[in-house]
Formats: sequence, structure tokens, C-alpha cells
Amino acid sequence: MAILKDGTDEYEVCIKRHPQKITFEEYVKIGDRPKPDAKSCTRYIVGEEGVTYTVEVTLRKGFIFGDYTRVDAKLCLPGQKDPISSIYIHPPPDTGLHSPTTLDVSKTIEYADVELQGRKMLGTRFAFRSLVAGESLFPCTIKHN
Repeated sequence: MAILKDGTDEYEVCIKRHPQKITFEEYVKIGDRPKPDAKSCTRYIVGEEGVTYTVEVTLRKGFIFGDYTRVDAKLCLPGQKDPISSIYIHPPPDTGLHSPTTLDVSKTIEYADVELQGRKMLGTRFAFRSLVAGESLFPCTIKHN
């Protein structure tokens, strides 16, 4: 899982096997050390061909939305400018925009709308089809909106 900070706000992103909901074990490149206030980080997993997965995004307890009405999490593939999937995380009903959340707030990216050989495929699950050593899987971008 990747844990990022923006001031006192913490975000957590992890990749889980579906439907087991078991988190993939992640690795840090040798020599890299996590920084306490990192706004981006790279983690590596060992993908398993044919395994479907989801991406879980969690805003940690104490998160303050501030002037923003939601947090956007977008899943992108390398070399593509448009995300293949995204979710919006809104403040819980009992939390104001300027009040810290009292619990973790999680949402899961489960499906994508993709185009393959000119055909649109809506609501497809994520799966490792073929694996190539040395290539990154995908970046996940999180931002306030």
C-alpha cells in the first residue's frame, strides 16, 4: 500500500485481489526510503497472470476536505492521458467540509471503460493478462476537487 500525506491529510492506496480482498504484498526499490510527507511514491507488486484485482483508496481518519467538495481518484495507464476509471469520495454525511473525518473513508475502483481495437468495453474488471518484467503497472492520481 502507498501512504501519501498532504499537510495533515493522509491517503492510502492499495491493490487487492478480487474477490478475496487480500492486499498484494508491495515492495520498495532498494535504496528508496519512504518520506514522511511524500506527495507521490512508487511501490512494486508481483502480479499474477489471470488474477483480477481492485484498487482501494482510503482517506485516513482526520482527513479535512476544506474548500473542496470531494476527492477524485483516477486510474491511468502509462502513455494514456485519459484515465480508464475514476471514483469520487465525498465527505461523510456527519462531517462538514472543514471538520476532520471521525473514521477512515474508503472507496474501491473495480471497473474500467476501455477501448480495445476500436471497440468500447464498458464495466470491465482489471486483470493481469500478460506480464513483462521491468514495466510499471499504472499510476493512480488522487486530488481534491
